[in-house]
Amino acid sequence: MIKIEIPDEVKKLHKKFYHSRVKKALKSAIRSTQSTVARNIYSFLLDKHQKDGILTAMPKDLWGLIVQIQERFAEADIDKCNETLLNVFNYEQFGTGCSTKGTPYHEQYPQWNAYAFIKALKVTACPYCNGNFLLQIDIYSKKIRPALDHFFPHKKFPYLGISLYNLVPSCDICNSKFKLASELDFEKYLHPYCDSFHDAMTFCWLPNANSATPHVFLLQKNTSSGKAYENSRLFHLNEIYNHVHADTVRHLVYLREAYPRRLIKDHCRKLGCSKQNALKTLFNYDLTEEKINQQVLGKLTCDILKDLLDD
Repeated sequence: MIKIEIPDEVKKLHKKFYHSRVKKALKSAIRSTQSTVARNIYSFLLDKHQKDGILTAMPKDLWGLIVQIQERFAEADIDKCNETLLNVFNYEQFGTGCSTKGTPYHEQYPQWNAYAFIKALKVTACPYCNGNFLLQIDIYSKKIRPALDHFFPHKKFPYLGISLYNLVPSCDICNSKFKLASELDFEKYLHPYCDSFHDAMTFCWLPNANSATPHVFLLQKNTSSGKAYENSRLFHLNEIYNHVHADTVRHLVYLREAYPRRLIKDHCRKLGCSKQNALKTLFNYDLTEEKINQQVLGKLTCDILKDLLDD
C-alpha cells in the first residue's frame, strides 16, 4: 500500500536477459508476416523497444505506448497480432526463466524469472489490499510464488507481457476475484509502482452501538485522493476490512486501554528506551511506514495505532 520500488540492478538484469530475445523475436515476426499492417505494428514495437526500452519503461510511459498504438492502428489489426506478440513478449517463458550462470548475478539470482523478481522486490503483503500474505517458498526446488498481476491486462496488451512495471505481485483474491482482466485507466487508478495508497487514504474506526466490534472505514486524506477511492472500490476494501479485520482494531483498542500513557512512560524509563521502541514492544508492531508492504494489515495497524496513540 506504499509505493513499490524496483531496484536498479533488477532492471539491468531483466534487460540483460530479455532485451536481445525480444529484439530477435520481433525481427523474426517482421520477416515472416505476409501482412503489411502486421509488419508495421511489429516494426513500431521494435523501434519503441530499442529506443525507449519497453521492458523497463515506467508505468506512465507504458500507458503512453498503449495510447500511441491505439491511435496509430485499428483495434482489429492489433488483435490479429496478439498471438504472435504473446510469443514475442513471452510471460510463460519468464515464469520459467533462464540461468544466470557466468554472470555477476549468479550467486544472488541463479535463475532470472518471475520468482526471482518477486523475491527482489521484498514485498510480502499484497500491495492492493495489504490483507493477505504473498507466500513465496522454495521446498525442494518446487517453488511457490504469488501471482503477478498485469496492471494493463496481458491478453489485451501482450506487448507489455514482461514489462517489469506492469507486473504487480498480488494475492489470489485481488488478482483473480476482483481485478481479473479489468482495463484500468492509468489516470483514474493508483499504480503500485507510482502511487502510495497510504498517502491518500487512512483507516478510521468508530464504536459500534450494536456490537463490541468497532466499525472500520477508509477516509480520504485530501481532495486529490480520487484514484485511491477508485482502488478501494475495485478491491472492496471498506467491506473487507469492516467485516473481516474489525477484530484487529478491537484488539488494538483493548491494548491501548491496557497501556495508558502513564504506563508507556514508565516502560520507557525502566527499559531506558525511546517511545518508539516501547510501543514496538508493547504493541508488537513497528510503526515505521516503510514496513507496511512487509506486514499483513500493516497499514490498518499503523493508522489505528497512530490515532490511538496521538498525544
